[in-house]
Amino acid sequence: MQQVQTIAQPEIFQRHTADLCFIGQDVIEMRPGEFWLFTRYGRPPTTFTGNMGQFTDPIILKSRDGGRTWGEPTSMGLSWPIDGFMSDGGTTVFRTRCGKVLFLSHRNGSIYRHCGSHGLAAISESTDDGRTWSPARLLTDEPEDIQYLMNQRLIQLTSGRLVLPTCARDPRIPIEQFGEGVHPTVGLCYLSDDNGQSWRRSCGQVQQLTDRGVQEPVVGEYAPNRLVMIYRSGLSCHQASLSEDGGETWSAPEDTSLTAACSPLTMTKLADGRLVLVYNHAAPLFKESYYPRNPLVYATSRDGRAWSAPVLIDDQPGQQLIYPSITPTAEGLLVVYCAHYDAGDGGFSFPPDAWKTGGGKRCLITLPQAHRR
Repeated sequence: MQQVQTIAQPEIFQRHTADLCFIGQDVIEMRPGEFWLFTRYGRPPTTFTGNMGQFTDPIILKSRDGGRTWGEPTSMGLSWPIDGFMSDGGTTVFRTRCGKVLFLSHRNGSIYRHCGSHGLAAISESTDDGRTWSPARLLTDEPEDIQYLMNQRLIQLTSGRLVLPTCARDPRIPIEQFGEGVHPTVGLCYLSDDNGQSWRRSCGQVQQLTDRGVQEPVVGEYAPNRLVMIYRSGLSCHQASLSEDGGETWSAPEDTSLTAACSPLTMTKLADGRLVLVYNHAAPLFKESYYPRNPLVYATSRDGRAWSAPVLIDDQPGQQLIYPSITPTAEGLLVVYCAHYDAGDGGFSFPPDAWKTGGGKRCLITLPQAHRR
């Protein structure tokens, strides 16, 4: 596998502690040359214990050297007058073309707790470059249901429309019976045509008739109003679905060349119009497996269907390299991700000192070269 050209080698900049683990961040250039990293630096991943049921303020780390080094964590100062609490794994921060900065978070509500209790996303905004934030509110006023929002998901189309991909309980499964990781989810998008003031569900959704369904989708615009959705599937490769109407409706799922287990991924658009996807390129340990989650690679595409060969970013045996974010800088691309313990057996049972492995990790790479199709 081709090795990435690095400007700054992969390095851990924020260590886990016994009860606070780094996961699910997003990074934006808040001011020229100043990068802000947002995360709900909270409970250890996959154990789903600790800090349950209480709201904790997201933290911000700042870098003034292109992401090489980061300052001490500070509180975001977010007011949370809504039900439930902010869950880790799903922090999205995005500056719209009108200059407003939107903050969105994965959220656990107080109902359906036996099912995982994931609910409608929460949203806040800043009109003064992050100095102050509006009180959090639910994305829509639709009935609560089980949904999952992951990190760095919001995009803005050429038309100005905002598109937020998420996954939700497959309606074939009664809500009182749904179990996280046991039953499938469907992919859908929330759309806003007024710079994030109001949101509505897309007319269509993507359904995958497998045990995993459509998990943690990302979307990218490869041509005006033409989108691709890539998602975790458990089918030995990431799956794709296409939209030709700005995210309203979606095509049937199809295979991609992105070999992977049902493991996390993130995608963004480069200045030259290409899509770049960061994911774990490895054959699954077994059918529907969530592992391996290593190595971490990128691939690029012009149309969301034909992808370049994977390029290696990081490879650490015994670790999960997951939930990346991708941020353009003056030098190249800043990739921030989470390094966690990996038991190696394809499961989520970890020893008590698993937190000693890894933390928040970053790598600064050169812009991917255009590939021939």
